[in-house]
Amino acid sequence: MEKSNREQVRAAVKNIVLVYADPIMLRTLNCLLNMNGYQVVNSFQTGRSALRFLKSGQQVDLVLLGCYLQDMDTVRFLRQMEQECADQRLRVILTGPARYIELVEQGHLSNCVDYYMIEPYDPDDLLSAMAMFSPARRLPQVTPLDKIIHRQLRSLGVSDTMEGYWYLGGCLQEWLRLIGSGQVPQMKSVLPDVARYHGVAVKAVESGIHRVILQLKKEGKIPAPYQKMKPFLGWLADRVWAESLQEGLNDSYEQEPGTTTV
Repeated sequence: MEKSNREQVRAAVKNIVLVYADPIMLRTLNCLLNMNGYQVVNSFQTGRSALRFLKSGQQVDLVLLGCYLQDMDTVRFLRQMEQECADQRLRVILTGPARYIELVEQGHLSNCVDYYMIEPYDPDDLLSAMAMFSPARRLPQVTPLDKIIHRQLRSLGVSDTMEGYWYLGGCLQEWLRLIGSGQVPQMKSVLPDVARYHGVAVKAVESGIHRVILQLKKEGKIPAPYQKMKPFLGWLADRVWAESLQEGLNDSYEQEPGTTTV
């Protein structure tokens, strides 16, 4: 992540709490964050001590949470945090094995976690993920196509407060731009372009969109053939393209998005 983007994130994320059972991980993260200008206000190995601190009323901008704690499992910690810290809007990055994402989703606690980091991960990926909590950057001018993308996402229940909203919107813009110019969109070019715009790693874009897909899949809003990232983007592009045709915006398109991308 570029220096200017890190400075923007640090302005939004000032007070970080670490909650990990492993003391080596606590020291490593503390060192990494301090070296990059972040302030770790406290570190905990047990869920109970972390909850006591979080309930104390001290300002906390972000909780970095491991999947293993010394005295309780993460699902229990998140459930208690949701109940006992309901008056706060605690933002959480959960790190752990991929199977823990499904476990948290099955526990209906996805609303307690703002971002997932799949272990193992590179330090730069974590720093890039923290860019999710900087003020959202919007395009300087909202186009008619932007409005259609927004309507389509909102119709599926994807709001601009969800971590993957801006990444997904950016991917759709690039997807449709390529189709409009007669090119076949490729994930290997679309994702890096969106990542560069937001100043984050490609993995952060993938993770943000993946979480949107998980949520919509759980709610039964995505047809079975489109529950992977590339088919999902093609399916959404079809919906945006159809509405834009109705409004007379895409006369230059020679093919439907789905016929060239999925």
